[in-house]
Amino acid sequence: MQRNFIKKNKGFTLVEIMVAVSIFAIVMMISIGAVLAIVGANKKAQSLNSVIDNLNFAFEGMVRDLRTGYDYKCNGEIPGDCLSGTGGTSVEFTSQQADGATVTYALDPDRHAITKTVGGITSDLTAAEVYIQSLNFYVADTDSTADGNYRQPRILVIIKGYAGNATKDQNGDVTVQNLSNFSLQTLVSQRRLDI
Repeated sequence: MQRNFIKKNKGFTLVEIMVAVSIFAIVMMISIGAVLAIVGANKKAQSLNSVIDNLNFAFEGMVRDLRTGYDYKCNGEIPGDCLSGTGGTSVEFTSQQADGATVTYALDPDRHAITKTVGGITSDLTAAEVYIQSLNFYVADTDSTADGNYRQPRILVIIKGYAGNATKDQNGDVTVQNLSNFSLQTLVSQRRLDI
């Protein structure tokens, strides 16, 4: 009896190993690229959330101050009403929160920031990453006793702009990479009774 012995090779050939390693490397490169893209998107989202939080804080502070104030003047003029066209670019009033001092909210057109002026001292309310394109105030019924209706003074505030990443160049000029457009508006009525 003669037996046929068939030689069976166990293991992988060099070509098979090279193909498997190449496929593994390609899959890993795609996976690492996806992870890095997710990390980058997360950083952008955190930056945008920080900017939007700053804007909300500034906006709410301005609204609270306007609500508790009185003697509103649109663009610093008397009478204070300004309802036509684009409204006013600034509002001046007596603030109860600032112990009766005159407060002015306005847009600084050079730096595209909302500013607050109290007693001649001006400060920015918005961060450099917030680019304000327009700030409009529509003031109504500042002299509500004139027609006998005794309506509370009210102010419509409209802010348009965008938030993004701010960078400074060698000259100190700030440029903002647009990440998110926003348009905010609110109607503020005076809490102090105007009787």
